[in-house]
Amino acid sequence: MSVPDRAARGFTLAEVLVSGTLFLLVLGVVAGFLIPGMRAWMRGREQSEAQQNALLAMLALREAARWSHPESIGPIDSSSLRMYSTRCPDGPSFQKETGQVEYHNWELFYLDRGMLRQHDVALALDARGKLPTELPADLSTSAPSLATDARDRVLARNIEGFRCRTGPDGVEIQVDSRVGASTSHIETRLVPGQMDP
Repeated sequence: MSVPDRAARGFTLAEVLVSGTLFLLVLGVVAGFLIPGMRAWMRGREQSEAQQNALLAMLALREAARWSHPESIGPIDSSSLRMYSTRCPDGPSFQKETGQVEYHNWELFYLDRGMLRQHDVALALDARGKLPTELPADLSTSAPSLATDARDRVLARNIEGFRCRTGPDGVEIQVDSRVGASTSHIETRLVPGQMDP
C-alpha cells in the first residue's frame, strides 16, 4: 500500500489553528479601523437630517409669513402659531373694485408627536359675498381654536421643540429637531411680506 503524498492529505490541525488565528487577527485590525469610521458617518448623517428637518420647518413658516397680514402673525400659545393668510391653491386674489388683497384662511401651525403640522381654516364670506380684506378687530376672539386633525399637512418630521413668542421686533420662532443622538436648533424672526396688487 502506498502512502499518500502531503498535498493529497490536506492541512494538519496545527496549520488550521495558526491560519485561523492569523485570519482573526487581521479581521480584528480591519474592524478596528472600519467601525469608528462607520459610527462617524452615521453621526454625520443624523446631524445632517436633523438640520434639514429644522430648516424645512423654518422655511415653511417663512413662506407662510410672506403671504400673511403683517399684524396677524402671532402665537396662540407657546407652541402654536396663527396667521391670517392670502395663500390659496390658485395663489392670492385681489378685489376687482379696490385692488385690495383678499384673505382666504387662517393658517395654524402646531407640534404634534414630533411633526410640525399646518391646519387651515377657511374664512367665511362677508355679507356681500366677498372675502375679507382687513384684519378682524379682535384677533384673539376671531382666530379659530386649534383642533388637531389627522388630515393636517405635515411640514417637517423629527421636530422635538417648536416655540413661538411675540418679541419687540415681531414673532420669534425656535425649532429643535432630533434624529438619533443628533440635535439641531434654529431661531428666526418672522417678517410678513407686503403684497401689492
